[in-house]
Amino acid sequence: MENDELNDIKKKKLERMKKASEGETKSSGAASEPQHLSDGDFNEVIGKSDTALVDFYADWCGPCRMMAPAVETLAKEYTGKALVAKVNVDNNPMVAQKFNVCSIPTFAIFRKGKLTGTIVGAVGKEALKSALDKAIKSA
Repeated sequence: MENDELNDIKKKKLERMKKASEGETKSSGAASEPQHLSDGDFNEVIGKSDTALVDFYADWCGPCRMMAPAVETLAKEYTGKALVAKVNVDNNPMVAQKFNVCSIPTFAIFRKGKLTGTIVGAVGKEALKSALDKAIKSA
């Protein structure tokens, strides 16, 4: 009986996660929110961006959850100046592996589609802002 209940819970959770990840990839990022990227659209979206900050995270990660408000604030502050995006490493392992993301949160800075720097771990918003400003100025 308990196994059946657990399996039902797992199945429902997987369905919710799948729906959420499908909805994430449809986000435009234009609404001053972080744009959720997937293995399938990462290269295209980042390649079209002059400057981008990408938050590699997982839902279960405490430091990632702690950094989420800072990432959301940066998305609002940099609307029209830089793309602020998020990649769930559990749902998109290929992108995480491509950029050697071994610890989360990892923040990657991209300039014209090329990785220019990374910051690993929970840091202050100002550290992310400084890295993003530096990338924008290097234009």
